[in-house]
Amino acid sequence: MQYLSPIRLFEYSNIDYSNPDTGRIKKILSVEFSLSENGIISIDDFDYSKNDIFEELQNENFLQRLEFHKQIWKEKSLLSCLEKNEVSLPKAKEWMLSGVNNPEFISFISPYFATSFDKIMRKFLNPADFLKASEWMDYLVFVNHTEDEETALSGIRLFISEFVKTLKNVNKTTYKTILPQLTLWIKQPCYLFINKLPSSLYKYTDDLVRALINFTVRIQFVDKKLCYQTSSQLVRITNTSSELSKLIRSNHSIYKNAYSIIYISPTTKLFKWGPLIFMGIFVITIILIGVLNPSDKTKNKNTKIIEEISTEHYVSIREKYSHIYPDSLKLIQEEPVFLDNDVLYYLMVENKPSHKNSALKLKNNSQFPITVFITDNVNEVLYLDIDPSSEFEIAVNKPYFDFIFRIKKSGKISLKKGMAVPILVSDSLNLSQHKVNLDDVSGREIDLGNSKDIHNFTLTITTYLNAPELLRSNYLIVDGDVKWAIKE
Repeated sequence: MQYLSPIRLFEYSNIDYSNPDTGRIKKILSVEFSLSENGIISIDDFDYSKNDIFEELQNENFLQRLEFHKQIWKEKSLLSCLEKNEVSLPKAKEWMLSGVNNPEFISFISPYFATSFDKIMRKFLNPADFLKASEWMDYLVFVNHTEDEETALSGIRLFISEFVKTLKNVNKTTYKTILPQLTLWIKQPCYLFINKLPSSLYKYTDDLVRALINFTVRIQFVDKKLCYQTSSQLVRITNTSSELSKLIRSNHSIYKNAYSIIYISPTTKLFKWGPLIFMGIFVITIILIGVLNPSDKTKNKNTKIIEEISTEHYVSIREKYSHIYPDSLKLIQEEPVFLDNDVLYYLMVENKPSHKNSALKLKNNSQFPITVFITDNVNEVLYLDIDPSSEFEIAVNKPYFDFIFRIKKSGKISLKKGMAVPILVSDSLNLSQHKVNLDDVSGREIDLGNSKDIHNFTLTITTYLNAPELLRSNYLIVDGDVKWAIKE
């Protein structure tokens, strides 16, 4: 049901709605509609019909509903969401907090919000932006009727069904045709979105997970990197069936070991063992899933798999730069710092030991995507791209954390493996010689994309656009009550 605020019509017709007299309102509007062309009153590209507005006026709960209409009218971001199916997620948090604890308001808004929720979600999923989609899922709380939820989730059901169909229709020789689509799933935290899907979509979640499991097994011999990356997303999904969760964990441990062997030592001897390791997972998956092609076989190709940043690569950078040496640091105070394209920057956040959490917001105001690499609680590398004019937040339940980022202009990294440019940010910069305890990641929880506005500071990466295109440079700006330094 599409929302259209009656307040706009009341103000257009000079109707006092602060102390409404429905009889008087009907008389005034009857005259207005009789004078209008085709019985339609158009205001700011919004069309009002007499039947629709009189149906609202004749509702037995009109006076209570009018209070909700006035509330929506004051919240222009919410009004735009309902009438135009547009949303600004940072602004949406304001009206979410003001309305989420009012069950009567939610009951009123539910049929309208369901329509807007679906249309906005379809935008976030075409092409898929899983960070925004996962954050938008939080607003499903404004849909509280079964029939309304059916409307709200129709786009998600279609999105999952089409992707599952796509996965089922590819094999080890044709899978590359869907790489652009699949890249959106493996280079973003799609699990954040999947984990927020409601119980009414569990069947769709299981179908999706099952299709992804089958896909990884189907390509395991021809693209071990993609197989491992896909499995790395699967292992973070928590709201699928216990049977599939168990299979995912079992499979992932084997994928990880086999991929690590191939990446670290791509020798003929190890490649002879690699297919045998993968054959074990192949047999297990046939038994539990039962839809794979039994003719898949591997060829003994001594192919080196290259990952931009593997766990070993990441940990080596961390070990190199988490040692603080005062003489090598240059303190920066409210001063932009030049950044090169395609260079790895290692950013380390060090707060007071009494801090239980750390968080930051990263804004990409540059011309290029920014790739962020961060490790989870078992040091597996998660990476995602932040498009220009986008932002995202990181929250960690530790007083310290680190991540690596680069401004992605090309597909190559300019620095040698194991090298990065270190940046230290802290609200109590300790310049005594010490090592930040970043190796302790056990039990660490990372919340990507939604730190609930508790970020301690903001990192903005921006491009100086006033310069000629060939001379345009990128800069890092830190905004917040913190100190920060770079290596001189």
